[in-house]
Amino acid sequence: IATMAMAELLLLTGDKIALGQSVELAAELCLRAQNDGYGWRYGIKPGDNDTSVTGWMILALKACKAADMRKPAPERYEKAFKDALEWFRRATSITTGITGYKAPGDEGSRLNGIYPADPYPFSKELSCMTAVAVLCRLFAGEKRTDEMIKKGVNILLRELPAWQEQAGNRLSKINVYYWYYGTYALFQFGGVPW
Repeated sequence: IATMAMAELLLLTGDKIALGQSVELAAELCLRAQNDGYGWRYGIKPGDNDTSVTGWMILALKACKAADMRKPAPERYEKAFKDALEWFRRATSITTGITGYKAPGDEGSRLNGIYPADPYPFSKELSCMTAVAVLCRLFAGEKRTDEMIKKGVNILLRELPAWQEQAGNRLSKINVYYWYYGTYALFQFGGVPW
């Protein structure tokens, strides 16, 4: 997230003298941390992947690439995006279009161990990882006409942002993470859904 913020500040200011080297080094670290052929998790090539960290890395690298620095080379970004797409394909259910945190359709937004299992305070209908996947697939080069992107958009349209607090058995729909990614994904998708 800090890498994304620095790259966006560089884009806004054009100050390559103050920010250029930091952005280049941060992009290089992000690229080196990616698991071969897939996405990211916590650490440098830890061998496992998750959709949330992969999403933040795609956003960071997209901003770094847009900053148009001499390093890292453009083809390294393209390989990172291509490999991340493979992770999103692996983490997305072909039948439902729901993207999981570490596997298709898992409860990606659940904070295990923090809240009691029953009742879980956040609606499981809010598919946070699907929102991440839709946005990042678009940023990584997939087309709006891709079947999995369209399925993901339809999932997001079923759960538009709504201020609903937990009350009794009614689950909360207040999830800023979901709202951020879902809104950004629908904006990038455009058209009638946006």
